[in-house]
Amino acid sequence: MILKIKEKTEKKKMKILVTGSAGFIGSHLAFALESKGYDVTGIDIREALKDRKYPQLQKDLAEWNQVKNLGKYEVIYHIAGHSAGDLSIKNYEQDLRDNVLTTANIIRLAQLTGTKQIIYASSMAVYGDQPKYPVVETMLPRPNVYYGANKLASEYYLKIANTKELQTCSLRLFNTYGPGQDIDNLNQGMVSIFVGELIKNKKLEMRGSPDRYRDFLFIDDTVEGFLLCLNNEKIAGEVINLSSGVQNTLGELVELIRNKLPFETTLTYGKPSSFDLNRMHGDISKARKLLGFNPKTNLSEGLDIMLKWALKTKLT
Repeated sequence: MILKIKEKTEKKKMKILVTGSAGFIGSHLAFALESKGYDVTGIDIREALKDRKYPQLQKDLAEWNQVKNLGKYEVIYHIAGHSAGDLSIKNYEQDLRDNVLTTANIIRLAQLTGTKQIIYASSMAVYGDQPKYPVVETMLPRPNVYYGANKLASEYYLKIANTKELQTCSLRLFNTYGPGQDIDNLNQGMVSIFVGELIKNKKLEMRGSPDRYRDFLFIDDTVEGFLLCLNNEKIAGEVINLSSGVQNTLGELVELIRNKLPFETTLTYGKPSSFDLNRMHGDISKARKLLGFNPKTNLSEGLDIMLKWALKTKLT
């Protein structure tokens, strides 16, 4: 019994690096890991968050000279990279730099220092337009934006790097949302864009049809999915969907938000973007089997939490 207690204590002292730690998902994940007793270091190209106790480094992960001396970490959660599909079309070189070169440098660091595991935040964007839904991991990826292509490239880099000594895994994320998301940023996060526009301007122009289907996963469930990957040998070399497994139309999403707000809002419709998809939702059978993943927060509950935070943030 004493030995088991000692082993658990040692595991909680594990050194973990979280890239993108000043961003939405990375900040939630780093906080959760620290709360569980792990020795966490965050790294981001942006300024450090002010309300965190764990060390935070400000580095450009696309620059090897800023990466090579970071030291050794047993596990690296690679969350860094921008997630705006339309921005990747406008500046595909920046997207390549932010989403592929950073991954290559993280792999190189891990190989040189003896990291045991890299867990990567990939995206549903790798799938593109598929002949049937929900999408499963065995489907041939057909990305229709540079962002999705670069995420897929990073998955391949990690797949090649996967060995007995360095185990890698890629989680394909589907529309993560929740408190702490940047609702002023109109380039990423479908839920945050809708929430931000409806709260700030009391109106929303939806680009495209309200009948498009999406799959929305609350931030706490997303973080739980990442935590379930830690030291999980069953996921070595795998790609895994991380979604709610539930489909909702964008019209349903907007009406849920509007009905929960304490003031009247208006909704209009604009032209869809050239790369938009009519449907995208994921099958999470693999996540359930390999991770024991079971999303706990439905869309209505998650929106309640997010809107309470957003209203307090923007209206006070």
